[in-house]
Amino acid sequence: MQKKLYTLAEVTEFILQGAKLVISADESLLDQLPAGNWIGGTIPYFMTEQGGSFSKDKLFVDDLSAYGLEVSFKAYDETDIQTITKSSFENGFTILILPAGSKVHESFSLNSMSYKDIFFKPITGYVSGFDLNLLGSATAKTYLGKAQMKYEDKGVAMHVKLPDDQFAKIEIFNLMEIDESSDVITFPETGFLQKSCMVNGKATNLAEYLSNLNYAAGLPLIANCQGALINRSIEKLDMDNKTVLFYAPVFSDEVYRLAKPVTNYHEEFQKRIEIYADENVIYSVLCVVYYMVGELENKKLPVSGSFTFGEVGYQLLNQTLVYLTLSNSH
Repeated sequence: MQKKLYTLAEVTEFILQGAKLVISADESLLDQLPAGNWIGGTIPYFMTEQGGSFSKDKLFVDDLSAYGLEVSFKAYDETDIQTITKSSFENGFTILILPAGSKVHESFSLNSMSYKDIFFKPITGYVSGFDLNLLGSATAKTYLGKAQMKYEDKGVAMHVKLPDDQFAKIEIFNLMEIDESSDVITFPETGFLQKSCMVNGKATNLAEYLSNLNYAAGLPLIANCQGALINRSIEKLDMDNKTVLFYAPVFSDEVYRLAKPVTNYHEEFQKRIEIYADENVIYSVLCVVYYMVGELENKKLPVSGSFTFGEVGYQLLNQTLVYLTLSNSH
């Protein structure tokens, strides 16, 4: 099955045929799907072979039917999300969808790196969202197709078991780069909403600091975590309350710096994403910030997937392309 947008009738037929699917679409479409071997999340932004697109009348399908020996499905809330690796197969991978703004989203974001066996049982997926034009009125949803259940407060997972001669690997592609000349920023507390921080060791209000710099929209703070650049994207800079809300939490034990500006997101992707084309990619997701700030509507990338409100690659990520590959172990 191609990674592209399908009609409701087409996706319904795939489900009735027993296909194992991850489905991203508008809530009105997901509500009409029959029970079956699928999980879903609300998202109307996509990258296909035809280019970036916004759609509320078609569904994006990732077909995982050809992979794995066995598949199981489960929903998780904030009280048991830490057990997700216990439900994962010893050799396999998990696709997880979390509803944006929910308690399970927050719990996973803050704690996933401490989950038992988190680095031995690959977890990828995304944070579901909505049409950004409806910000303030819409809510993100997830769907567990097997039970025909719809949630605002639960994550849904597809656990896939692989043959012994295969293994799954999660890769992260980050278009953003650290501005090495920028200040060093740390936080006294871990969390999504921040007010005070330390800039080069001096107590500072973060909102005022970023405002005074005219820090460009769409640029994150970046931490270098043992060589991996991890973005923390800014959702809202609130000068009335002097606070900054992030799409993923910043951590008190990490050091952050500013990002280099990107003049043309589409060109930078094309230059630097060759490695993706050489991999055996079976699943991928991108950040909706790239779609919006990078103005990627109708522009083509050598990538297919949903533009999401957060990407899962063991932990919650922002402004990142996350993709899952399969390799032979021999």
